[in-house]
Amino acid sequence: MSDPSDLPAVRLDPAAILSAFYGIVIWMYYDDHNPPHFHATYAEHEAIIDIASRRVLRGSLPARSKRLVDEADRLTSTR
Repeated sequence: MSDPSDLPAVRLDPAAILSAFYGIVIWMYYDDHNPPHFHATYAEHEAIIDIASRRVLRGSLPARSKRLVDEADRLTSTR
């Protein structure tokens, strides 16, 4: 039996998955920093995206994945 201290740490921040499609997962943390943003991952890529402008604040996504994220945000936005 392996020692539990050998297991990797698990991040238990409260997050809500908002959407998942074509291998892309979009989520927000409950009490995250400003500006208001969401996180998006696709394979090994991750980006933090500003809600108001849809601009990537940090990280990156492949161009096609970013276009799909933008379209999903546009379709579900109430602004």
